[in-house]
Amino acid sequence: MVPATATSTSPCGDDNALRPLVSRFGFSCRRSSRVKAKRHGGDGEQPLGRVTLYSIQGCPHCVQAKATLGRLGVPVCDVDLGKHPGLRARVKELTGRTTVPQIFFNSVHIGGNDELQKMNPTELERLVNLVTNEPISIDGPPLPMDDPSEETVNESDGAAELSLILRDLILKLFTQHLSSDGKFVDYKGMSANPAFDRYCDLAIQLQRVELLSLSREEKLAFFITSTMHWLFMGFCVLELPPTCGKGTSSSTM
Repeated sequence: MVPATATSTSPCGDDNALRPLVSRFGFSCRRSSRVKAKRHGGDGEQPLGRVTLYSIQGCPHCVQAKATLGRLGVPVCDVDLGKHPGLRARVKELTGRTTVPQIFFNSVHIGGNDELQKMNPTELERLVNLVTNEPISIDGPPLPMDDPSEETVNESDGAAELSLILRDLILKLFTQHLSSDGKFVDYKGMSANPAFDRYCDLAIQLQRVELLSLSREEKLAFFITSTMHWLFMGFCVLELPPTCGKGTSSSTM
């Protein structure tokens, strides 16, 4: 695994007060240690706005974007669209895109990780100053307000629900075993994770799905999903070298 290189971060304001909100609502607002030092060390000023990052678990491009934003010294609110799928339509409406990450400096949409990494330093500084000196408008990018516990899936409800559970487990595993720059996956470490054993037990249940009851489109989706799961299990069992290869600069929401 590649060692972390980003500035360490912690939730904005009172850590203990915000931790239950992070757990319940599926998003976190983080500020870099540089901002915390400024906050406690003299003028007491805090940024008035925020950066809003829409992401999903296990997305290497989201990981890289978070690391870059964490070095800017401004609050970053990370919204997990996997936990809040109801926000996807609104994000698509605001951005015209169906991929993550999507990044806003206050209400200014800059695009995804590719745009962030290629941004002119002068323009990036202007946006950081915007977040530092101006509060976000009332119609800024939305944060989740619904309890994600309402979205909990019953494991015994069928093929679609089982696929959602397996997808969530894969994303959690990738999140835990991605390098800080989002470029490498530690498959060996992943195979030793107890969550991988649970994933394998659930994946076996795919062979019990009643295919005759599915439509043609559902069958196609099922076979594509099953192939992805078997490949993923093979990567972990064979303990491939830590890599995720080269790909696009975004992931689908």
